[in-house]
Amino acid sequence: MTAWGNDLRFAQQAGVAVDVRLFDGQRFQTGVAEVDEETGSVSLYRPQTLGDTTTRVRVNLDDITSLAVTDIQWGQP
Repeated sequence: MTAWGNDLRFAQQAGVAVDVRLFDGQRFQTGVAEVDEETGSVSLYRPQTLGDTTTRVRVNLDDITSLAVTDIQWGQP
């Protein structure tokens, strides 16, 4: 398991948001839907409207330049 994978999986299990920055400058502060280390990717929630948790974006773990686990609650308590 990678360092990013550990932090992302922890955030998913704890139900908190992550602050993810990518090499191309994109930034996401959102919840983690799924971590798939076999394919080297993470699926992040990307709500289009308040409360919409069905829209997701897939990010390669290798594209992450920084990651911070926040204390912001995300999803089901």
